[in-house]
Amino acid sequence: MNKRKIGNEREDEACLFLQKNGVYIRHRNVKLFRAGEIDIVGMDREKTLLFIEVKYRKNEDCGSPAESVDCLKMRNICKCADYYRLRYGFTDSQRCRFDVITITGANRIHWIKNAFDYVGKG
Repeated sequence: MNKRKIGNEREDEACLFLQKNGVYIRHRNVKLFRAGEIDIVGMDREKTLLFIEVKYRKNEDCGSPAESVDCLKMRNICKCADYYRLRYGFTDSQRCRFDVITITGANRIHWIKNAFDYVGKG
């Protein structure tokens, strides 16, 4: 099985999990510029815009999936989030949050809410 197919299946699982937990899925695999993408964009019950990175590992022999969300990845997600907000007409007053969904082994899902703060230019 190729990595893209596995990634899509894990993102499907993450979306189902999020929906069961009250998240409205706005978009998936949002590519807004050539340096990156956002796996899932959702909205919670409090109308907070969620930018969600999904990470999967078969096991944790090489570290947890969350560890792979490094500073560069965070910066790219934040940059994509800025473009997303601009493209879809969200103002600066719109509450946003950056979450990570990790999936390990036999589909053990862990939702890390507010996994990181906005990482701006720098």
